[in-house]
Amino acid sequence: MRTLTTDGELRPSGGAVANETPVAVEYNGLGYAVLMASGNNLVDLGYGFAQAERLIVSVA
Repeated sequence: MRTLTTDGELRPSGGAVANETPVAVEYNGLGYAVLMASGNNLVDLGYGFAQAERLIVSVA
């Protein structure tokens, strides 16, 4: 990865880059959204997304 400096130069950057993949979210067989995710904790991502979109009231 490279960073553009204020003087217009590209310099190497040591920052880590997340490895993400698209994850499709479907409800009752209908496509609802596509999210970029790292692949960890996909169940938690699904529950959190559904709660944020008010598709479910609670996880329990």
